[in-house]
Amino acid sequence: MPLTPGSIRPKHIQELIRALAHKKSARGKKPLAPRSVRSIWGTMHAMFEDAVADEFIEVNPCKLKKHERPQKIDADPTWRAGAVFSREEVVELLTNDAIPDDRRMMYGLMALAGVRFGEAAALKWEHYDATLQPLGRLLIAHSYSTDKLRVKATKTERTREVPVHPALVTLLTDWRMRGWKEQMRREPQPHDLIVPSRKGVHRNANLGMKRFGHALR
Repeated sequence: MPLTPGSIRPKHIQELIRALAHKKSARGKKPLAPRSVRSIWGTMHAMFEDAVADEFIEVNPCKLKKHERPQKIDADPTWRAGAVFSREEVVELLTNDAIPDDRRMMYGLMALAGVRFGEAAALKWEHYDATLQPLGRLLIAHSYSTDKLRVKATKTERTREVPVHPALVTLLTDWRMRGWKEQMRREPQPHDLIVPSRKGVHRNANLGMKRFGHALR
């Protein structure tokens, strides 16, 4: 009997995750990395959360016991050291008009301010002081956790002040004056997120650009 969204139970998700853990990669040589399986699980979890919010289903079935959750481990532990963007690639990501404005703004925060995805997702306009000279300042005090769906302390549990690069000033100014208003259809307020999702809430690391942040480290 085919499954419908409302008939999917936690056991179905658990069976799928176990199957994915033994599934070969697209090249057919090695099983999927635990980090890849975790990303798939995270995307499904976010999808079902949206379905609950839209009242298509009553409960999110995408639940795993802590010991069943895939770990954040790469299949090849050596690849990350070489997975970096060149200066030219970063410039392309920040200036190419084919990339949506909100994504370019997130790329800009991670590339030019050196913040993690969750830190960028938690930034509000009140955290940006453009009046300081010679450089403005971003106050990094919080991070948004996709797993826990809440704002928490930063990974280091320390607040830090980040100087704003002139190129980032250009991105922030254009985004505030044009892009943000076009996306949200109103003027941004100090308590608003700098780069909200297109639904006006915190952006979800499992649905997009977290790999970009890793490649900048």
